[in-house]
Amino acid sequence: METMELLATAQRLRRRYQRQCQQIADVHGMHRIELEILLFLANNPACDTARDIVALRNLTKSHVSQGVSALLARGYLDAAPDVTDKRCMRLSVTAAAGGVVAEGQRMQRAFFEALFVDFSPPERAQFAQMLRRVAQRV
Repeated sequence: METMELLATAQRLRRRYQRQCQQIADVHGMHRIELEILLFLANNPACDTARDIVALRNLTKSHVSQGVSALLARGYLDAAPDVTDKRCMRLSVTAAAGGVVAEGQRMQRAFFEALFVDFSPPERAQFAQMLRRVAQRV
């Protein structure tokens, strides 16, 4: 695959995923970034700080900060100080966000199933392994 084709494919995948997130966010009267924060925290419970979200999802600090604030105000997130560093807040998804999270996770599963519908399990595993190798270089 040519470099530009690979980059264009990655962009198309990203835009398609973001559109699907936006549809769910619109239904629930929230911004897409808020849904993405909820899904990240629900899917990665060990990565529970705003810093984790910024680093691992490659989102801007200001957008994550605004999104976290909005989710705290809606009661969709709880924040508790870290036991060793009181300046660091540990975030957790509340039961109030359960319906939104469940809907988002269904969308994620359907999104990836549609992408890999004609891949065999060994092909999926090989693709994941190759993608991890590429990710180590970026």
